[in-house]
Amino acid sequence: MLVAGLLVIAYVIGSIPFSFLVVKLMTGEDIRQVGSRNVGATNVARSFGKWPGIIALILDAAKGYAVVAIARYVTASQEWPLVPLNKMDTSPLHSRAFWNTLCALIAVLGHMFPLWLRFHGGKGVATGAGAFLALDPIATAAGLIVFAIAIPHACAVLDHQSQYRHRHGHHREAPFEHCAARAGAGAADGRAEVKFSIIGAGSFGTAMAIVAARCGNDVLLWAHDPRVAEGIEHHRVNPSYLTGFSIDGRIRATHSLEESAVFSDVIFMVVPSHHYRRVLSDLKSCLPRPVKIVSGTKGIEIDTLDRMSEITANVLGDRLRGFAVLSGPTFALETARGDPTAAVVASDNRELSEEVQRALSCTTFRLYNATDVVGVELAGSLKNVIAIAAGVVEGLGLGFNTNAALITRGLHEITKLGVALGGRPETFAGLAGMGDLVLTCTGSLSRNRSVGVALGRGKRLDEILDEAKFVAEGVKTAKAAKELAERHHIEMPITAEMYRVLYENESPPKAIQRLMSRSLKPESTVV
Repeated sequence: MLVAGLLVIAYVIGSIPFSFLVVKLMTGEDIRQVGSRNVGATNVARSFGKWPGIIALILDAAKGYAVVAIARYVTASQEWPLVPLNKMDTSPLHSRAFWNTLCALIAVLGHMFPLWLRFHGGKGVATGAGAFLALDPIATAAGLIVFAIAIPHACAVLDHQSQYRHRHGHHREAPFEHCAARAGAGAADGRAEVKFSIIGAGSFGTAMAIVAARCGNDVLLWAHDPRVAEGIEHHRVNPSYLTGFSIDGRIRATHSLEESAVFSDVIFMVVPSHHYRRVLSDLKSCLPRPVKIVSGTKGIEIDTLDRMSEITANVLGDRLRGFAVLSGPTFALETARGDPTAAVVASDNRELSEEVQRALSCTTFRLYNATDVVGVELAGSLKNVIAIAAGVVEGLGLGFNTNAALITRGLHEITKLGVALGGRPETFAGLAGMGDLVLTCTGSLSRNRSVGVALGRGKRLDEILDEAKFVAEGVKTAKAAKELAERHHIEMPITAEMYRVLYENESPPKAIQRLMSRSLKPESTVV
């Protein structure tokens, strides 16, 4: 009876669902309905933050330790063993260590299959660690120290490898010929080469330089960092972005804005939105003549809520001959690699949009022209907020149902705001809208989605941005989109919840629960 009672006690104590209780008491939510649905400290930390996770971890470890402590006390009593020992009997059943270890294992099983939660528990890692700490403190402590030292380094290596793959990828070129595209019906016959000054030698700027050169155009690529310009000029590779790609001889690089201004009257701006005004202002002072601007920047200026077209007109004034925006589902790595890609170039000046379309279209990069500058700009910017939300969904361990609903309703709300600001509904159903949204919400190369994944796994935004080696436009755009929605009285629930998560430290599960608890209404697909 003593043995049976001891094992029952071990199971009952191990079965106490501390992770469930911590979340219930601190948030009122059910951990079994959140994230991976695992009743363990890891899921608590990922879904509800560091401190609830630490509390659950300590309590789970403590119950494992307590079970072994109780077993040791009982087996050390005068009544143990229940039968006299034969000195020659080496059976493990007569060993106190055997029963202590068995109780530890029973406690772990209790955590994994708790009586109180219909046998739906966690993995038992913390409970096992606590139990083994009681069984052999020195060995376990040594193991934990090695673990604590090794894991951050291992994670750093894996993270570096992941970032390297995502940034640089496998630099094989797609098996397609890069031939210039034919002019369509109504387009001018023939195809004149265009000289492009591309401002910004990051991933997308470098990718578009590669595309432009493939299409037979001469390119001058401006880099903010002189080392990048030197690397391209001397070694024909960008030392910081897309490093595995050989840079075509048609592409020259410079650190001089004056040289870029003189080289061409078609300036392709591919800089982060928060640097766009400053760089363009610096460029203006170097311009010898009015220029055409093509923007590849997807963002909204946070202080003014201006789009890049508005900034361009404001800064350049009469030095601006025309403005176009190029946007769509275009991961830089895949674009540079030559994977068949389609995008859209929009301008109020049809001649300019067709000029850029002809100059940059080839058999691996196809451009469509459009006139809805406002819609294309807003679609490319606002979708980044929804992409962060899609990352949160993955980080929480949620499935395809959730992601499909998010993408669909996300498209609906960014279309509403876009139309209110002067865009056309059909633009948001095209490459700049739906196409780019699907790509950034599902593709592993998406920077904004990566931020969301980290948020869903419990990281704080400041930690994520400190560690990131890239710009995630959606973080700033969330603030701008919220202000624009409020100014124009547009309901954007997903964007509003992402603003709370990003700027008010809201729990991602609570944000999702609030979205799912909104008042019921008809589905509206017409803006």
